[in-house]
Amino acid sequence: MVNKFNPQRQFAHNGPTLEEIQKYNHFDQVVDAFSKRIRDWYLDQARNLKSGGEGFVIVCLCCVVLDMLSQYEFNLEKSEGDEFMKFLRRRSPAFQPNLPKSIDWILSDGKTPMHVENYAKAFWLGFRNAIVHNGMVMGFGRVSGGQGKVIDQPNANNGDLDVVVDPILLLRETENIFGWYITELKDRSNKLADPLRENFSKKFERDFGISIQRLLQS
Repeated sequence: MVNKFNPQRQFAHNGPTLEEIQKYNHFDQVVDAFSKRIRDWYLDQARNLKSGGEGFVIVCLCCVVLDMLSQYEFNLEKSEGDEFMKFLRRRSPAFQPNLPKSIDWILSDGKTPMHVENYAKAFWLGFRNAIVHNGMVMGFGRVSGGQGKVIDQPNANNGDLDVVVDPILLLRETENIFGWYITELKDRSNKLADPLRENFSKKFERDFGISIQRLLQS
């Protein structure tokens, strides 16, 4: 199903309207507009919070961007946990390792057990899911700076299984991931990224009602 929006709707802050995007003649113009949208409304807003101690809000914004990117990378209609975790492991070394000590956790329904064995799954369950569905970080998660890592289980050897996310380092990692994604979309010399561009165009059309398939060769 393709959504239809008001063609005069702003696509980014002080940016193009959807009607203007429909008139673009080059794929990179669409990618640049998409990049401006995400930077204006998410990444720049998170960066403006860096000096205010709003670590939880920064993590929330990063979760939104990372989730959105995973949907574009795999052409998903909605968020999917397996693809989100695969996306994190593919795009960031910080999320690739296993936890020093795994966590067995019961979800908020009080009966569903979850075995959390790696950082990607810990972030998906403890941060992204808990924030979106419950408005908080799960009990085994903490938002705190000063660990020197994007995500860590720093005191596992002492029996403390908490997984800690550094909001400033997570923002930096999210900006890097986003930058790499945009670069790959625009790098026509990299034929391995053709499926990435195809998925982007399909997801874009489904979300905004604008077909950009004709621009893939531009």
